[in-house]
Amino acid sequence: MSTSSVYPETSRAVTALTLAIVGVGVPLPVGFVAWVSANRELAAIESGRRNPANAGVARVARVIGIVGTAMFTTALTLFLLALTGVIEVR
Repeated sequence: MSTSSVYPETSRAVTALTLAIVGVGVPLPVGFVAWVSANRELAAIESGRRNPANAGVARVARVIGIVGTAMFTTALTLFLLALTGVIEVR
C-alpha cells in the first residue's frame, strides 16, 4: 500500500527545505517563505493530512528558514543604516 492512498495530501517538506537552503545563500526574503511553508507542513502533519515521516525534514526547514530570515533582516537593517548615514561604511 502506498502512502499516497493513506494521506490525502502530498508532503511539501522537501520544498520547504529547498527554499530554506536557498534563503540562506541568496539575499532575498526566501527564508521567510520557507519558514511559513514548513510551519504549514507541520500543521498538516499534526492534523493527519500529510505523512508524519516528513516531520523531521519540515522541522529542519523551519529552523533554516528562521536563520535565513534573521540573516536577511540583519543585512537589510545594516544596508538601510548605511544608506541613511547612521553608520559609516569605509
